[in-house]
Amino acid sequence: MIHRALWLAALAGGALPGCTLIDQNTFNPNARAVPVIPVAPIAAAVTAPPGPPPLLTLRPGQPVQDAVRQAVLAARRRKPDVVFDVVAMLPGGTGTDAGPDDPASSSAEAGTVARAITAQGVPPGRVRLFARPEAGLAGREVRVYVR
Repeated sequence: MIHRALWLAALAGGALPGCTLIDQNTFNPNARAVPVIPVAPIAAAVTAPPGPPPLLTLRPGQPVQDAVRQAVLAARRRKPDVVFDVVAMLPGGTGTDAGPDDPASSSAEAGTVARAITAQGVPPGRVRLFARPEAGLAGREVRVYVR
């Protein structure tokens, strides 16, 4: 009985030489290391594909009537129910100061172009006005897009 008690005490205390418990470290010595989670690569900034080119681009000082008349005739030949989007393009850094890049001046120029389009017989419901800033633009301009 004493032998049995000593033997059980030796087992409980780990006194048997050359014996170790089998656990995950037996098969993978790095099992207790903190796992390294790989960082996903940063995707390159996705830019929107360029839109359709404008039918007409007008800058301050250019004659409006003849350019608009030719553009409207060409567009209506291709599609009789064409819709015109007249966009006043502003340089990206335009503030509220009045000057050569004044938003009010650009809107007035876009209005002049829209009136020139309706003067060619296009119903006013098919002419839409917009204003949009664009970075990198040297000066204001009016662009006419068709849909």
